[in-house]
Amino acid sequence: MPFGIEPNLYTNDSITPYWGTHLANKLQVSEHHNVSAAGIGWNWISHAIEKDVTNWSKDDIIIISPSMLERFTILESKDLGIPAFNPDSMHLFKTLDEIFDFNEMRWRLVITNYQKLGFRIYTWLVNDPKNGPVENLLTAPDGEINWKRWMDKHYEYWSSLPGVKFPLGDWHFNAAGHVAVAERMYQLIVS
Repeated sequence: MPFGIEPNLYTNDSITPYWGTHLANKLQVSEHHNVSAAGIGWNWISHAIEKDVTNWSKDDIIIISPSMLERFTILESKDLGIPAFNPDSMHLFKTLDEIFDFNEMRWRLVITNYQKLGFRIYTWLVNDPKNGPVENLLTAPDGEINWKRWMDKHYEYWSSLPGVKFPLGDWHFNAAGHVAVAERMYQLIVS
């Protein structure tokens, strides 16, 4: 859930437009759902997919955002999966590279398996996949696979804290960024 989508802020009844509402309007879709949350990893995302898949139709346009592939959420812990552990347990965790590789494999399987089942699955990334792109990968306006790298070149689309300047700013999308994302996704989905 990259670039400024917060839970419970962007719903069908929301007055705050984001890339999903802009895209739904461009596609003339009367109903859209956002089931993402802030700061989560692939465990949380795949669980959200598992809970939602029975509501999907083969006519739906489904966009899966894997967040940062090195992120992980421990669903069995307290507070939305924020690990509640002491420093003595750190040796039990894999390295961030191993977590990235594992999450990339799981992301790739979810995308390709649901596509093979006939669902219209699209995805976008804020990382560089180590094993190449997948079908229906929504690239940035300059063709970049990694939206984070595109954002690094386009500070005008950042939502930053007052007085914080590039490169230390917050690269979540601002209002103009959400419009740019929706426009690019629309171009790729209808082409």
